[in-house]
Amino acid sequence: MLYSSLKYACANLKNVTFYIPKTPLGVYEVYGKRIAYTHGDTVIKTGNPGSSVNTRALEAQLNKINAALPNSEEYSVLVFGHTHCPHVVHLSNGCTIIGMVACPRPTLLL
Repeated sequence: MLYSSLKYACANLKNVTFYIPKTPLGVYEVYGKRIAYTHGDTVIKTGNPGSSVNTRALEAQLNKINAALPNSEEYSVLVFGHTHCPHVVHLSNGCTIIGMVACPRPTLLL
């Protein structure tokens, strides 16, 4: 519903395009890095970052996802919502997991 409303509202903006994936995981590339995004409770189990973040579990899940992909298609960043608690976790495997909220503070990702 939100996607459709935004797409309609931006219909006259020639520099805006919308991609609505049919899967629970969307992917885009920025500066040669593949970034995956999802709602947050289907592809990866985040736990409750409001009380603690199990980085080992997050890293194991992302490693499992990346192991199923060719090296050139592995994700460097996984972005998700669902938890309603903003956080950024830099994993020891070099990947970053970002838990977003609808309107994160601009300083969150610095």
